[in-house]
Amino acid sequence: MNMMYWWMLMLKRWYWRLRWKLTLRTVRSAVKKRNGEMDSMKWTYKDKEFTTEDIGEYYGFIYRITNTITGHDYIGRKYFKSKRKLKPLKGYKRKRIKIVETDWNDYYGSSKRLLADIEEHGEDNFKREIIELCTTRGNTNYAELVWQVNEEVLLREDSYNGIIAIKIGVGSVKNYIMEK
Repeated sequence: MNMMYWWMLMLKRWYWRLRWKLTLRTVRSAVKKRNGEMDSMKWTYKDKEFTTEDIGEYYGFIYRITNTITGHDYIGRKYFKSKRKLKPLKGYKRKRIKIVETDWNDYYGSSKRLLADIEEHGEDNFKREIIELCTTRGNTNYAELVWQVNEEVLLREDSYNGIIAIKIGVGSVKNYIMEK
């Protein structure tokens, strides 16, 4: 069996596995919607449900996920939009950029401890709230840092945050301060 044929088989296998997983995910979410289980997973902003229609010109948000059983919380950031680079059109060299909506609506943070607790206690026992909306990527990054430092997430025992890893520039700081 030559290498080219082997790679084609592997790509086909990978494609069908991915397609099957996406189908299962779609079926599971449809069953949840039908059974009315999707309400617990909604984001709230100022005690009101936040949906895709509310995004407007905002680029990202700072959120808090709180375990209603233990009181532990997690502060993080998520972007509403992301850039996808596409192949250049035939005869052109410059890559095309497409802006798409992220998976923010289904997002539950990146902390392994938090995700383990969600798996253990169930999504119904967690509250997801947006605490600040931001207009640029830099402002989102800086606002996350400000919230994490002000809340002392690394010093508290009841926080899921284990690290503050942020990359920001001077422009982000100035813009954030100017907006406030």
